[in-house]
Amino acid sequence: LVDAEFDRSGAKDKTLTEDEVLARDEKTAALEQIACARFSVLIGPAGSGKTTLLKILCDLPEIRSSVLLLAPTGKARVRLEEATQRLGQGQTLAQFLQRLKRYEGDSGRYFWNPEAPREKSYRTIIVD
Repeated sequence: LVDAEFDRSGAKDKTLTEDEVLARDEKTAALEQIACARFSVLIGPAGSGKTTLLKILCDLPEIRSSVLLLAPTGKARVRLEEATQRLGQGQTLAQFLQRLKRYEGDSGRYFWNPEAPREKSYRTIIVD
């Protein structure tokens, strides 16, 4: 899956260097970890392929139907939606928490509300 996605971005016609092969192996291991673990944090420098791995993750048949995309800002939400090819499916953290009565838009205050409904519809939650 990793090779197929990265080959789509132009690397298909060139011979991979040893470093590129190692990087793809690391991405494959990271994908396996984030797909199988109960909780994962994906970190790396800009341009290292984190968002591409999230797209691959979201496309996995066992995951694709129950993914929640969250981002801190509207701009980050749009970028995450575009990167995962799930336009209109993301939410800001404030939008998500406001729907669950855990954020007050007028004051910008987040709070714990034990009476609020719990979200149980998603098996995979991505916060970018």
